[in-house]
Amino acid sequence: MRSLTPDGDATAARMDAWLVDLSKLVEQVRAGSHDPEVVHDVRVVIRRLRSTTRLIAEACGARVKGLAGLDRTLKRIARETGPVRDADVLDENLVELRQQEIAATAPWKGALAVLAADVDARRREGWRAVQQVLAEPDHQAQLAKAPQVAARAAALSPPASQLARILAERLEDMVAHVELARRAQDPEEWHRVRIAIKRVRYAVELLAGRDSPLVEGFVKLQSALGKAHDHRVWQERALALRKKLSHRGLDVAARGGLAEIAQREGDLAAQHEHRAAAEFDLLLGPELRARLLAEFSGAPVPARQQDAEEAPRWTAP
Repeated sequence: MRSLTPDGDATAARMDAWLVDLSKLVEQVRAGSHDPEVVHDVRVVIRRLRSTTRLIAEACGARVKGLAGLDRTLKRIARETGPVRDADVLDENLVELRQQEIAATAPWKGALAVLAADVDARRREGWRAVQQVLAEPDHQAQLAKAPQVAARAAALSPPASQLARILAERLEDMVAHVELARRAQDPEEWHRVRIAIKRVRYAVELLAGRDSPLVEGFVKLQSALGKAHDHRVWQERALALRKKLSHRGLDVAARGGLAEIAQREGDLAAQHEHRAAAEFDLLLGPELRARLLAEFSGAPVPARQQDAEEAPRWTAP
């Protein structure tokens, strides 16, 4: 396997390809496309772009002209597409919920009707917000200047030694969050684990490529935690809608159904979180982490000995 060495030309080529993809996806949305996969792809491309530019800026310690404005635009688009993506995920869950035997009972019928109406309303509102943000002149100007900004950022691709230090810090942060999530069993902490994993994954993708076997473990862990997150979103919506219903008439039955659905979704989320906790060492254990740092630095990176209660830490040479 080739060493993970930074290459300004390769970085520029990857960022150019992502920007071409983003431009095409944005045009589809502007043209009225409501394809759930388009929204998902927009969010993924934005994550890759922002992760790359942040990594470069953090490593080289230099300001890139125009990067702050572009990052604000990308962040705003990502934020506005979030509710649309959530609605699409909730819609998929509705299909699964309707297939349950209990879905034929009065409480679940009422609850599913309430949830379906809420999903439709959230999707319509979300699409309006996305169209509005893409129509704003400032955001259009920032996207138009993005290739030039990306080229300036790529020209500052850092040396391997700087990347090794950053990767070591990100790996350490990821492990610390996993250990805390295991002890606390807190959904919010598992969400932080997802973010930490993405920060490492996209750094590796930038240098090794999306198809590198070094990325596989990150993808699998993200999938498990992504499913947990989706069920947590569904749980929160069910509980929020339950609070809005009255204590009279048909609302009483629907409230009961929403409570049962929320409990079910919470249990499923916990199962995926437990699975991620169990598989973390297998997929992203010390061997892979040391291998990653060795690829960056060109030399083996031993793990530092610590007490069992502490999260392992790694130091780049």
